[in-house]
Formats: sequence, C-alpha cells, structure tokens
Amino acid sequence: MKPSRHCGEEKCRLCGVCDGETWITVRAPKENIASQPADEARPSETFRYRLRYEKRGSATWLSHQDLIGTMNSIFRRAGVRLAFSKGFHPHPKFVFGGALSVGIEGVKEYLDISTEKPYKTVDLIARLNAVSPEGIKWTGAWPLDVTEGKITSIIQGDEYKICWDAESGETDRALLRGVLEELGVSKAVDEENGVRIIVPRRDGGAPGIMNMVEVMREKGIVPAIVRITRTEQYRTIEGNPVPVTED
Repeated sequence: MKPSRHCGEEKCRLCGVCDGETWITVRAPKENIASQPADEARPSETFRYRLRYEKRGSATWLSHQDLIGTMNSIFRRAGVRLAFSKGFHPHPKFVFGGALSVGIEGVKEYLDISTEKPYKTVDLIARLNAVSPEGIKWTGAWPLDVTEGKITSIIQGDEYKICWDAESGETDRALLRGVLEELGVSKAVDEENGVRIIVPRRDGGAPGIMNMVEVMREKGIVPAIVRITRTEQYRTIEGNPVPVTED
C-alpha cells in the first residue's frame, strides 16, 4: 500500500483530517495498515433531507467540482454529521439536482443529503447559512422518507431566464421562438429584454443551455453578452411541469 501524497504538493482531498487550512500529517504503523478495516463503525440508520439553495454572484464562477468541495467545507463547519459511502475512499452522500455551467446563476438549486442523526429543518438551514460563503444561500429543507427517489430521478426539466441589455436593440421575437422550438424548448415566454424558457432534460442529463445560447448568438438573435439564470427545476405530473418544491 502506497501512502497518499502530501496535500501541500497537490490539491486538498477533503479527507476530513484537517480543517482545510492547517495541514496535518497522519502516519499509521506499517503493521496496522493491512489489518485496518475499510469502514469505521457508523450508525446503521441514516436520515435523508432535500435542501434548496441559491448560487449567485461570485459563487457562479465555481465549477461543479469546486462546488462539491465547497459543500464539504460548509457541512463540516456547520457541524452537520453527514453519512458517508462505504469502502476505502468514503465520501459524503451528496446528490445534486443538476450541474450548472460556470457563470450561470441558480435561484432554486437542489441537493439531497444523508445524515447520521436527525435534524430539525429550521436548525439545519440556520447552521448552513451561518458558515456559507458569499453567493451560497440556503432557502429550504425537507425530510425525505425511504420511498422518495433521488433528486436526479425526479427532475425532468429546467427553467432558464436569458437576459440582455436594453441597449442591445430589438430582438426578432418570431425568429427567436422558431429557433427555440428547433432546439427542443417546450415553452418560451417573452420578457422585457429577455426570454424565459423551459427545457426538458434528455437522457437524464442537464440540457446544454450554453450551446443553445451560442446558436442564438450565431444567428444574431441575442447579443454576445447575456445573463443566464436557472430559475426553477421541474418534475412532471400528469404531463404538466410542476416545481420540485412548493413553499
């Protein structure tokens, strides 16, 4: 068995040994390495929650991989006892609603978590908001029962708002609607200096909103600089899009 390289030589692996700021070197006696169990004794019962959060401002420049690391730090600082996967490389049981491209804001983003102890949802939100960096704000939490599927199996569509400056001039709305229909947009609503669209997910993955915007740019429908916000994520009930959560 080879030892892991020091975090000072590479990026932090979020192992949980240190606080992310002070490096701690842990060495196990060679005679104990082979007999070390793969998993520590952990509670057999876990508790699931669905969390809703915003990703705005400077946080929009976090890649999805960076966001996972940020979430690890947030929950560790908040003192939330997360449930971990089993094996030699355990990691928190996170299930995200869908990755956002860098630079896109998210108003209603979702994350399913599992914890080793129960929490009151109000307390959970307060803990997380107290230690979250600028741009990440928690806005809702709901306990999940064993029959509730993962968030990725529920979401079937995304709503985006695409905005541009008024100085960019008039947009050919008829041409815009035609292109959006060709791109597979199920619904489009005109707004002042923008458009709000609902895009069904394909093959269980998030739609390529950036590719759609690039097509619209190439056709001269939207200006080079636009602001994109994912405003909602939908499940489908009786053929109609319904928000994942309703306050």
